[in-house]
Amino acid sequence: MHRAHDAVLADAVAHAFEGQSALVLVSGASSTGKTRACWEAVQPLAAENWLLWHPFDPTHAEAALSDLERVGPRTVVWLNEAQRYFGDERFGERIAAALHTLLTDPMRAPVLVLGTLWPEYTARYTAMPDPGSLDTFARTRELLAGRIVTVPDRFDAAALDEARRLADGATPSWQVPWRESQTDR
Repeated sequence: MHRAHDAVLADAVAHAFEGQSALVLVSGASSTGKTRACWEAVQPLAAENWLLWHPFDPTHAEAALSDLERVGPRTVVWLNEAQRYFGDERFGERIAAALHTLLTDPMRAPVLVLGTLWPEYTARYTAMPDPGSLDTFARTRELLAGRIVTVPDRFDAAALDEARRLADGATPSWQVPWRESQTDR
């Protein structure tokens, strides 16, 4: 079943296929399918032997900052739980700047940057600071502008109707014959 955010992700993948770098941050509450939607979206790129890079060692932020400059064409940069990157007090804004450089460098295109984020972090990173306050997420806010897609925490009427339609034609699992797999022998 496809929802609106799936179409946005599919468009980003299509642009990557066409040679254009893109970033999409999927924002939604816990267990809404953010990571799964990203994973499903990149499968066509995996079939074309794109690389998948998930920076995490020694910390997510340190790994991203130290190796973003080495990311080359046909790479998916996987920033699951993106607050681990953008929210890092020492490196967050530098990571946002490095991602901007990556996305705008034609010699490194195409790359696709995908991230997931909970709504409270999305609000924090995209909010304008109060007058006279330090703007701690200026680069991050600039990077994410127009690149966030929200996953609703509930299915809308159209999605529920589609699920009902699919369920009406499905064979109940208790009626599907069991088959011994090769590994079960």
